[in-house]
Amino acid sequence: MNIFVDVVMVIAIILLLLFASVRMTFVVLASLGIIAAFFNWALKRRLSMYGLTRQESVARIIKWINQGLGGIKEIKVLRRENYFIKHLGDASGLYFHVEANYGALTQIPRLFFEVLALGGMLGLIVALSLLNKVKRKTESPLLWKFGFFGQGTGVILPYPAMKSHFFHEL
Repeated sequence: MNIFVDVVMVIAIILLLLFASVRMTFVVLASLGIIAAFFNWALKRRLSMYGLTRQESVARIIKWINQGLGGIKEIKVLRRENYFIKHLGDASGLYFHVEANYGALTQIPRLFFEVLALGGMLGLIVALSLLNKVKRKTESPLLWKFGFFGQGTGVILPYPAMKSHFFHEL
């Protein structure tokens, strides 16, 4: 149900943006698409590497836990607890390192898009306001369109990031 609400919201906002300016909507969507394709290309190999390292570290964690539980009697008698704790700690440390880097890399595109879109909208609104002061106009029809785009962009931007995170988790 939640994804249905999200899809309806994105469609409604895109329709509002199309109503405001068709050409500007397509330019913005094409620009964001190109940037998203670049991020996908740039991060794909590194994220795949982190995925493989994560699988290997989980396998090592499971191996050390199974060996420790399977031979607990011998480990206690021979006093080898520190050996197993050290190796389990090493495998766990690698796992947490990979998880932290993977999480950070999956958030970079979202943060970049938010800063780019909202900063671009703010810059255009300031530029239009300054241009109107120079021309001594009190109101600009483009100003309210940029307001729509700024609001729409702020609402739409989390959706591709959520979709990307969902597919990376699969």
